[in-house]
Amino acid sequence: MKRFVYTLELREESVDEYVEYHKNVWKEVEADVTAAGIIDMEIYLLGTRLFSIVEASDDFDPENSMKNYATCDRVVEWDELMAKFQVPVKEAKSHEWWAKMDCVYKKQRAE
Repeated sequence: MKRFVYTLELREESVDEYVEYHKNVWKEVEADVTAAGIIDMEIYLLGTRLFSIVEASDDFDPENSMKNYATCDRVVEWDELMAKFQVPVKEAKSHEWWAKMDCVYKKQRAE
């Protein structure tokens, strides 16, 4: 299994509304995330900083696998709505919305 970690900023005035929307993510969004090959996804919040942890199968490629995401109007609507709350972090590359984070330490499980 592969793990990816991303970060993004929320507009300060949008935090509460963003959290409320994520208490009831639209079923079409969850279906498209699954169809793209994501097994598990979590989003954490600290102040206005979001951290997303994505787990996917070994053959998942974020560049190509996500091309199948947003296959219906409802998911496009969700993404456009969420984008109003979000701001890329200053460290994001020019092509990134959610900036990919690098792992600097991982404690391995004892076998």
